[in-house]
Parts: sequence; structure tokens; C-alpha cells
Amino acid sequence: MALEEAEKLEQEVLKIRTKAFGSSHPDTVEAMSNLALTFLKAGKLEKAEKLEQEVLKIRTEAFGSSDPDTLQAMSNLAGTFRKAAKLEKAEKLEQEVFKIRTEAFGSSHPDTLQAMSNLAGTFRKAGKLEEAEKLEQEVLKIRTEAFGSSDPDTVEAMSNLGVTFLKAGKLEEAEKLEQGVLKIRTKAFGSSHPDTLQAVSNLAVTFYKARKLEKAEKLGQEVLKIRTEAFGSSHPDTLQAMSNLAVTFRRAGKLEKAEKLEQEVLKIRTEAFGSSHPDTVEAMSNLAVTLWQAGKLEEVEKLFRKGRMLEEAEKLQQEVLKVRTEAFGSSPPDAIQLLLQSSDCSE
Repeated sequence: MALEEAEKLEQEVLKIRTKAFGSSHPDTVEAMSNLALTFLKAGKLEKAEKLEQEVLKIRTEAFGSSDPDTLQAMSNLAGTFRKAAKLEKAEKLEQEVFKIRTEAFGSSHPDTLQAMSNLAGTFRKAGKLEEAEKLEQEVLKIRTEAFGSSDPDTVEAMSNLGVTFLKAGKLEEAEKLEQGVLKIRTKAFGSSHPDTLQAVSNLAVTFYKARKLEKAEKLGQEVLKIRTEAFGSSHPDTLQAMSNLAVTFRRAGKLEKAEKLEQEVLKIRTEAFGSSHPDTVEAMSNLAVTLWQAGKLEEVEKLFRKGRMLEEAEKLQQEVLKVRTEAFGSSPPDAIQLLLQSSDCSE
């Protein structure tokens, strides 16, 4: 069922149950939670967060903070916080869920392992890679012993650890895990399944980092094509695929292709999240680097003027310099000077 159709039906169910039972009835709260999950999948993070806050409030008041339904609501809200880059809030909730589930079920229970995995994902996104790797190694060890190496939960743990290895620059370890994940998922689900596509995407990024650009581009094209057909061009997963492919194009010197994709990503993210959201800032910094490499220095300056308020210019400047340095080494003086001048521009 398409997300729009699911959303419409769930809105109707919520309306009927609220009218029949009231907003605090378990069936109404379940409908609220289901709708929030659909909002999350559709990238409607503000709407998802609002509903999940309400679900958590009602369940906490009704059952207490240690009830399984309350903990699930807490975990769902933390996941939305993570998607929205509200990492401190996500980490706080996930630490609480992890603590309660460990005390209640022990460290090897599936619910505890899921809480551990979620917390590791937030650590990873926040750049706390040692903490993330430690938790993910533990999750993978327990799941492999309990379920075997081909179980979906074990493969998910393998994938998560591969991403952390990638972010930590452990490329050989990352590629080895990701090749294994891709092989298992392709056999189990086929090449178009979302989990298989995520494995393809992760491997493409690893190829990019290892300078295997032809392999990275081929995989990146495949992911973007399938995600666009499945979700549309504005979905967060499609935009991430678009952004990843653009960066690969840039490193391969295909600057026109990179610029076209990055302009599209920036436009959609600005409209969806505003100019100050971390994903929008990332899109802007990626485009600025591509423009700079193409020698379009005036357009880089216009990008700063158009996209950011004066008080945000320094933050964006640092983002651009970071991306520029990671991609090509230390920035030459004229680029740095341009960025410094940009931060002094008025509207």
C-alpha cells in the first residue's frame, strides 16, 4: 500500500476511534502510533514527533515508564528525534529504554538488543564512534550465537557495524561486512527490496571512500533509480541516494552531473526542513564544494547570501571547509578567503 493511501486510511481510523472511545483509549492510542509511523516513513518528521509525544504521554500516565508499550513509544519517539537530527534528545530516551530493558530482561533479550542497536545508531550519528562500535560488536556477537549469521536481525547488526567501520575509516572491515550483507539480502529478498538497497548504498559509499569510483557510481545509480521509482524524488532515502551519487560524480570530475543533483537535493531539503536543518546545511556545503571545484566562485558567494542568515554564515563556512578538506585536502588560500568574505555579506 502506498504511503499516501495508508496515511488516509489511518487518519480515518484515528478519527473514528477518537470519536467512539476518546483520545486515551488503548485502541485510539494504537491508531495514533500507527499514523505516526506512517508519517515517519513518509519523511513527515514534525507530524510524527507530535503524535509520538502524545502517545508517550498517554502511555506513561496510564501504565508507567517501565511498561513495554510505554518503552516502545519512547523508542519510537527517539527514532524520530534521530531522523530529525535531535541527537541529544534521542540519546537520552534511548539510554533510558536500554537501562530499563536490561534490568527487566537481561542483556541478551531481543528487546534489549534492539535498544542497544538503536542507541549505537544515535552514537554513530553523533560521531561517538568508539561507543557505537562497542555496542554493535556486542549486538552482533549475541545475535550470531543465538540466531546464526543469516538471520535478518544478525544481518542488520552486521550492516550497522559496517556503517560504523566506514565512518571510522576502517574501509577493509566495512567492505567485507557489507559484501556479506548484500549477498545475504539479495538472496533472501531480491535486488529491489529496501533492505537490499540499503546494503547496496552502504557498499557504494565504501567504494567511494576507497576511491573505487566506477563501482561506487554503478551502485549509486542503481539505488537512486529504484528509490525514485518506489518513493518519489522528495523522499529522504531518495535524497540521500541522490546526494551520495552527486559526491561520487564530483570526485570523478563529472561536475555538471554533480551540480544538477546537488541543486535538486538542496531545493527539496530547504523546502522540507528550512535552511538551518543539518541535512540542508550538508546539501548546501556539498553544492558549494562542487561549484568551487568548477571555478564558479561568484555562485558560491551567492549561495551563502541566498541560503543563510548572517548569524549562520560562520557555521556553514565551517561545514563547507570540512567537506572541502575531506574531499580534496586542505583548502587553498583563495577558497578560504572567499568563504571568509561570504560570512561578512549582508542580505
